[in-house]
Amino acid sequence: MNPGELLSILTAKVASTERMPTGIPLITQDDVNTALGRIQDKTASLFLRVKYAQQWNFMQALDISMWMRVVDLWSDHNWPYPKDKIGKEFRHQCSRLAIIENIGTNICFKCGGVGQRVVTTDDLKSSCKGNELVIGQVIKCPACRGTGHKPPSDRSRARMLEMPRTRWTEEWSQRYREIQNLVDRVEAIGLGGIKKRLSA
Repeated sequence: MNPGELLSILTAKVASTERMPTGIPLITQDDVNTALGRIQDKTASLFLRVKYAQQWNFMQALDISMWMRVVDLWSDHNWPYPKDKIGKEFRHQCSRLAIIENIGTNICFKCGGVGQRVVTTDDLKSSCKGNELVIGQVIKCPACRGTGHKPPSDRSRARMLEMPRTRWTEEWSQRYREIQNLVDRVEAIGLGGIKKRLSA
């Protein structure tokens, strides 16, 4: 089982059906809860509880804990605080957005998450290679490139953080990616910890 599957045991309505030859369950909900409690990085443990086990009651604690890490990252990189954002919790908003993007599904709006679309007349009008497309033809979704997922654009991030797009692109886009990388590292630490503790 991968760590995500192990964590899904917490949300299962019934106990795990995987059993050893003696009939005893291999991993129980109590095992997973105990393993989560033993992860030394508390932010990582909170992250796993929210993302994989849908334990939303831990969201506020995760929000605050990750915000503190973003403040540390900000200080380490000596990033200036935008003067027009003073008193508006800009670092907190960046932290929260990175968490939401990571735990969200980011389903592509154009194809509904399936990765394919049926060609319509609108596709023929907007496509420079319209003569290659046929109405009713099933194609790979161009919006998500067939993945079914489309993360938010820099334009939407700038809008959410109430910043002009050009300023976001020139000054903050790369910094925000650093914040996303921090969130990804926290998740990786947690997944590594849960796997280590449950495979022992």
